[in-house]
Amino acid sequence: MKRIRIFIKQKNAEVVEFHQRGDYENGARLAAVTCELAKRYFGENDSEYVTSLCNFATLLQSTGQVDEAERLYRLALAIGQRIQVKRMLPIILNNLAGLFRDQGRYEEAEQAFQQALQLVEDTLGPNHPDLVVILKHAGELQHHQGRYGKAEEFYRRALPIVEATFGSRHPEFAAVLSSLGVLNRAQGLYREADVLYRDALRIFERSLGPQDPQLVPTLYNLGKVQHHLGQYDEAEELYRRALIIAEAALGSEHFDTGRILNELAASLRAQSRFTEAEPLVSRALAISEGIPGENLEVSRQFMTLAGLRSEQGRYSEAEELSRHALAMGEATVGPEHPELSEHLGILTSILVARGKYSEAEAVARRALDIRQKALGLEHPALVDDQLSLGTVYHTCGNYRAAEAHYHQALAISEKKLGAEHPDNAAVLNNFGGLRLAQGRYAEAERFYERALAVVEVAFGPEHNEMAQTLANLAGLFREQGRYRRAEELYSRALEIRQRILGNRHPSTAITLNNIALLYREQARYSELRIYTTVRSTYANLCLVWNTLTQRRQSITSRVFFTGKGSTMRQKRRSAKLSIYVNKRWGRNILMLAEIITILHSFIPTRAITMMRGHST
Repeated sequence: MKRIRIFIKQKNAEVVEFHQRGDYENGARLAAVTCELAKRYFGENDSEYVTSLCNFATLLQSTGQVDEAERLYRLALAIGQRIQVKRMLPIILNNLAGLFRDQGRYEEAEQAFQQALQLVEDTLGPNHPDLVVILKHAGELQHHQGRYGKAEEFYRRALPIVEATFGSRHPEFAAVLSSLGVLNRAQGLYREADVLYRDALRIFERSLGPQDPQLVPTLYNLGKVQHHLGQYDEAEELYRRALIIAEAALGSEHFDTGRILNELAASLRAQSRFTEAEPLVSRALAISEGIPGENLEVSRQFMTLAGLRSEQGRYSEAEELSRHALAMGEATVGPEHPELSEHLGILTSILVARGKYSEAEAVARRALDIRQKALGLEHPALVDDQLSLGTVYHTCGNYRAAEAHYHQALAISEKKLGAEHPDNAAVLNNFGGLRLAQGRYAEAERFYERALAVVEVAFGPEHNEMAQTLANLAGLFREQGRYRRAEELYSRALEIRQRILGNRHPSTAITLNNIALLYREQARYSELRIYTTVRSTYANLCLVWNTLTQRRQSITSRVFFTGKGSTMRQKRRSAKLSIYVNKRWGRNILMLAEIITILHSFIPTRAITMMRGHST
């Protein structure tokens, strides 16, 4: 019997190795056999059977079979409590709590984590190393609920335990630093997160070497921070390095490989390198779809592809993909899980682009309701949902409703994240646009100036968000006829976008177009003097662009400001026409941007410099 027990212990160790490698199917098969052997030779009331059940449940959880995983965890817990397997009980409770957390069952998860912590403290003391993994997972739970202060308490409590046990140069210490980095990133504290991730990465590299698979999560997270900071080149480099390590250590079909591919695609998409991004998303999807069971990561990747299609102006495909992703997410975690709010937010933006405002409003409101129900009325994640719903109303011309939601978004962001948080910049920019549309120019300027200050603190003066806010403020000055100031800001925005995004990016084209319109409004035609063919084509495209914009605004105005004497037939006709023009405008504007950027590549450097010059 002793040899059989040793054999089963070895098989359980192999099961753990399968899980670490991401080979969940083979791991689950071996775990099932190990459970049967342990039960046959030692009976249910044995510690080896409890261990085997826990391992099997973990593999099932990883393959998406959460109901069966929960059943096995509960069975292992009941047997463990009955036979007093004290060392295993915290592990089972910790794993069960993680399952509850992933399902959005936060109260049950919190209770399980507290029980696990209490058991370890009672049996092993308040500073035992076994506490570390539970403290980290408990911190993640608080993070999911937006309780950032509480999450940091758990992580900070884990740090001295790890340092006392292993030292400050051990991978476990780096892992806790990395968890703190994730927490800071969630709060928009990107520079602080950057420091923590880099410290963690240095420890991992020194202790494990530059190619160890434990580096992958930190490289991945550091890449996400660089993406947020607008450092797309460095983000791409970090993702590619993580991808090389993951493929070598875990295989090209591993779940983590798919996640890295998805983020690398997002980084390329931000640079409008769509043709490079698309095959990466497709490959990530193929990997995730190969994992048995419903998988939330698959739905995220379908939504990434939907966002890619939307940015390419292929809105019909984008809508179809986003609906498919949403249905898959609902099948995986249920229709009320807060994870779905991000999916719903992307679908909202696509519906707005297609002119489906009524449905966009319903989808945005559903996203808001889900998060409010799951996370409360003041969770930081609600900023995006309030902003999304406000944007729908803003686009529809319902300014009073838009203002109410913008106020809610700003109040939550300032209270929970602080006045300098980058999320505030998006709300302030939208507020500025709202005041501009209402003709309240002085207020619009104040909002844009506040947004500029926030962006500069959060991202620095050379970020694309800075370029966007500068362009918004320049548009306000142009509207007021303050051309010299508008030109200064447009020129700054152009310089940033050319440096970060390149001359062929649509955002660069839009800025060039705005400068061209600014010169035309001042009759400064000589400053647009370039090769004759390019000049006439470019100018005509700019005029077409401007005409499309004016027609869209005019029709939208007629729809939402129709007098009381108008008939219902007139209103319905105007509404249909508005939706049609919005669809056409979205497609045409993207096509024009691409053509203009191509033409811009033919403009000589001397002429570009002249276009940026100040009026005399």
